[in-house]
Amino acid sequence: MIFGISGYICSQAIENPGIEIWGIIFIAALLGALLSLLYFKPHPEVSGRFPIQYFIFGLIPFLVLLPGVVALLSSVRVQLSAHGSFHLGYIYQILNGLAPPENAVLPGYPANVYWLFHALIATLTEIFNTPPPLIAALLNIAALIISLYWIRKILYLLGLANRNSFITSCYTLLILFSTNLFGALHVALNYILNKGYSKGSLIESVTYESMRLGGDQRLVSLMKKFFNFSGAPLGILYFTFALYLSVRISKGNLTSKNILLLAIAISGALMFHTITGIYMLIIIPLSIFISLLITNKQCICAYFKNIQSTELLLVVLGIPILFIPTAHYIYLAASAMPVQTKIGTSIGYNLMSILYTVYPLIPLSFFGAYRYHKKKLDGTALLCIASILGYILAILLDLPDQNQYKFR
Repeated sequence: MIFGISGYICSQAIENPGIEIWGIIFIAALLGALLSLLYFKPHPEVSGRFPIQYFIFGLIPFLVLLPGVVALLSSVRVQLSAHGSFHLGYIYQILNGLAPPENAVLPGYPANVYWLFHALIATLTEIFNTPPPLIAALLNIAALIISLYWIRKILYLLGLANRNSFITSCYTLLILFSTNLFGALHVALNYILNKGYSKGSLIESVTYESMRLGGDQRLVSLMKKFFNFSGAPLGILYFTFALYLSVRISKGNLTSKNILLLAIAISGALMFHTITGIYMLIIIPLSIFISLLITNKQCICAYFKNIQSTELLLVVLGIPILFIPTAHYIYLAASAMPVQTKIGTSIGYNLMSILYTVYPLIPLSFFGAYRYHKKKLDGTALLCIASILGYILAILLDLPDQNQYKFR
């Protein structure tokens, strides 16, 4: 986040800063992040010994990700994926001293994408002297690992972590990748129903089309985002971190530090994967506020009653510093895009896309909310409110290229 804001301000103040300047900004941002740990001290939720066998058992479920990780690291074709050439167009402009970059497919026009993600890849490419596709792949794997880490911490906060570390790891994978829970079943049923009419084998019938009942095929699997040349994994990382902070706040930890960390997470997502950041900006603060009003109203009163003037000043100054450059960055990117966001023009399509994808999770969600609402009202209320508001946003909003699917 420090890199994004500092780099963007530098790109506006200095005409075409060279890649060397981006390297200096990255090192300074890294030092700044390390120094900030003196203020944002970690809050361990689990104490005591953690036997080595628990650690080993906890790693076993994650082996299911190993084939994809190996393919990503060993194949340039997988690293480039569907959008690699498009992203490289921005990265090499920044490597050659053009920042902000021009539109990769329309030279002379401004960039209409979240190009600070490309600035980060370009900077790491220069520092480590490594091809951009491999840098992006490594960054995606790191984002995957950290996202799983934050989800695991959320489970501990909610009291849902099992004593068996193997089961907790299975929960973690299920939460991150279970959107299309019956994708494999859809493939099998599609093959069985069409066996008399299709000459292809079962393996040949495994396609994105056959893994869904209907709706947007990009909703089939979130895993593809981590194996794609994209800023989406960074957006997911920031989202899971923000969700962790949201659960902490909903459980009574409404502090200036958590507010600032939440603002950092949202602004970071806006910088590196704007669509995810927009979702977070609209949904997460509102969900926290509503859940606190329902379950822990006294927490809000206590915060404003006990806040010190120095902390209040830090929050009042810190949030504009985070969001003013970010807002300008998003405004320029949105202004360069000829298409516009619409509201309510594809409600039926959006609604059915969601239902086609998440229908197996609906009964599980109701059962979970019923099972835990008495014991864990604060966390359950927050997650329910965030889910409802997120679905409403995904149904009502129509982004360019139907990108509202990323809100689901």
